[in-house]
Amino acid sequence: IYGSLWVDDMIVQDFNTTLWTGQVYLLDTHHITPTKRLDECTTGWILQWQRYNPGVGTENSNYQFTYIPKATLNNVGTGHRVLLRSHNINVTKYFYIYEDRIVGHADNGVGDNRYLVLTGVYEF
Repeated sequence: IYGSLWVDDMIVQDFNTTLWTGQVYLLDTHHITPTKRLDECTTGWILQWQRYNPGVGTENSNYQFTYIPKATLNNVGTGHRVLLRSHNINVTKYFYIYEDRIVGHADNGVGDNRYLVLTGVYEF
């Protein structure tokens, strides 16, 4: 079965359940609330980043994924930095993870950091 895993005679399904979709730089004013809390997910959240052309919109390219395991709850509310690339451009995203939400940072919308946006959160 696609997207499933057998664990001790039990099947775990839907590693691709969509919990949120949109298009945000993930600024400090953005509070993303997935439909399933981190502590309720099988193993965590997957953040989907996508190429963004400022002033134009998202492009169907440069998809990248950041895994947020449930172990992150040991440091709830602390900052997380991910280093990404869009073509030959370095992009840094900084955000805070809570049990029920993701909060961004103002620097995510300046300079080269504008070339990728958060477009999805999935369960894994």
